[in-house]
Amino acid sequence: MSDAYGFSTEIDNVIEEGRIINTHCHISTDEQFENADLNLLFDKSYLNWVSDIPRDFSKSEDICLFVKKMCTNNYFYYLDRAVERIYGISLSSGKWKDLDLKISSAYKDKSYFLDELKYTCGYRLGLLDNCRNPGFDNNHCDIFRPVLRIDSLFLKGEDDYNDVSAERFVSSSALNDFNLYMKEVEAFISGKIERREVYAIKIASAYDFAFDFPASDEDSAKKSFQGKMPDSFFHSYLFDKVATICARYDVPLQIHTGIAPTSNTRAWSLFNIIKSHPETKFVIFHGSFPWIDDPVAMLHLFKNVYVDICWMPLISTSYTIDFLKKILEVGNCDRICWGCDTRMFEESFAAILALKDVLPPAISFFVDGGRISAEEGRVIIRKILYENAERLYRL
Repeated sequence: MSDAYGFSTEIDNVIEEGRIINTHCHISTDEQFENADLNLLFDKSYLNWVSDIPRDFSKSEDICLFVKKMCTNNYFYYLDRAVERIYGISLSSGKWKDLDLKISSAYKDKSYFLDELKYTCGYRLGLLDNCRNPGFDNNHCDIFRPVLRIDSLFLKGEDDYNDVSAERFVSSSALNDFNLYMKEVEAFISGKIERREVYAIKIASAYDFAFDFPASDEDSAKKSFQGKMPDSFFHSYLFDKVATICARYDVPLQIHTGIAPTSNTRAWSLFNIIKSHPETKFVIFHGSFPWIDDPVAMLHLFKNVYVDICWMPLISTSYTIDFLKKILEVGNCDRICWGCDTRMFEESFAAILALKDVLPPAISFFVDGGRISAEEGRVIIRKILYENAERLYRL
């Protein structure tokens, strides 16, 4: 790929400098890496979401058929490139036994994956969304800044998508007392923020229920909490309260939008909530893929909306290039961030490689059109890779 404007080189420079701020990741805990191998990488990869993967590495014919089937898939393509860069053996080579041994051997060094995050991926910091232990930095405060994921609070005691219960955050007696529940929720979230134990609040409730946030007041929310009205009235009321807390402390509210196992998760469904909270910084994750025009319009309408293209380049580079051009045209370059949204460093590096195939062509569009200079394009790259995140999350 041509690098006429030096954009790929600029990304490499930022990696070499170790300055990237990864605004969204799910890197696993040390214990989960103790017996890391190729199967663990597959288990934690997005490739596992879209296809059954051969697990008997002695069956070369099955592996060959899988490689041929997945040759155009983005997840496969970038993970393939990443492991070849890291271990010298690609997935497409079919030498999965050899790759498995290389991975197992590398992870015998307990600091291996952390070193690779810092030096191969070039991360200075990563905002860590620990799905099963929200607000925890995996005991690595040198590289991770915790995000508090609060999905379980919307479910009033039921386990969320990641098997986390609200009892992690509130007392068991509060689960049957609306007023006490809301009081404890506010105290818990506020306390975490005041003690600077978390750097953002995350709502990924799209994994548990479809977006439906009707106008709600305390009376409606209470009845909903008690099962006398649809859950959506409680969801809407709680969302409103969380947005208010985030505004009070100037802490960003990250929201998963787009692909999820529920029926309506597009960003536009958040319109009324965002409009009602002009002082809250809403970060729209994943560009609402595949409904990518939603956040484009929201950037135009709301100055307090930010877009994080985490996950997007791994899903589809072509979609993301188009999306970036749109948000740069309609919004501005100060409200865009990027995170890998992965669980192991190999796929995090794959996300970096995908990003390198997205940023240069998207920004070159504006240089080719005479709107900006190549130098201004390189400035935009640094804003997306770390400067915007530094300012937004006060890092």
